[in-house]
Amino acid sequence: MRVDEVGALLAPYITAHPGTRFLDLGGGTGRFADLLLTRYESCSAVVADNSELLLSRNQPNPRKVTSRVEAADLAKVFQRKSFDVIFVHRLLHHLVGDSYSESIGFIQDVLGQCAKVLKPHGRLSVIENVWDGRFVDGLASRLLYYGTSLRMAAPVARRLGANTAGTGVCYLSDRSWRHLFRHAGMHVEAEQVFVNLRFPWYVRYPTLLKRARSIHYWCAATEPS
Repeated sequence: MRVDEVGALLAPYITAHPGTRFLDLGGGTGRFADLLLTRYESCSAVVADNSELLLSRNQPNPRKVTSRVEAADLAKVFQRKSFDVIFVHRLLHHLVGDSYSESIGFIQDVLGQCAKVLKPHGRLSVIENVWDGRFVDGLASRLLYYGTSLRMAAPVARRLGANTAGTGVCYLSDRSWRHLFRHAGMHVEAEQVFVNLRFPWYVRYPTLLKRARSIHYWCAATEPS
């Protein structure tokens, strides 16, 4: 992820809020945070991830700290209203449970915790692959989850290119993402479509996929808290 891709929305915010404190949730080796800190010298960052190995590969920076944390424990680890901007880039679709509804609940809970540790004037930056169904809005997402979560179907799913075969993945529709943001007390202030994703017919047809895109949602609190 390059800073340029989110810079059109991020730069004006930092100009208005010097000394911005970032949280990169699922930030791993900290490369994105390093790019942010190089470009925005007044800012500081926390790189949070559940992998000690990835965190150990972070380059030292006096304006950056790392924190080993599970996404589900975010509000327990950090104080309320701690961050100006939280980045959750291509992470939420990996928060899967033993069922589709449990996975949605997991994602919803993490978004709610992000809202708690975000400052009232803060912003939530979410980048996700968005799957819109052909006939029923959320059906493509549900079929994809079942196709990638069933262990007996894992060999076939892997041959079709699913690297989450046997585990599951939750690519939600645009309408579903916006619903989850609203439920967390956030609204989409701006949206950037990065890429229109192309999948072969043997992926589109079984999942009833109408359209797939990579989208950046720039979210703000619906009401100051």
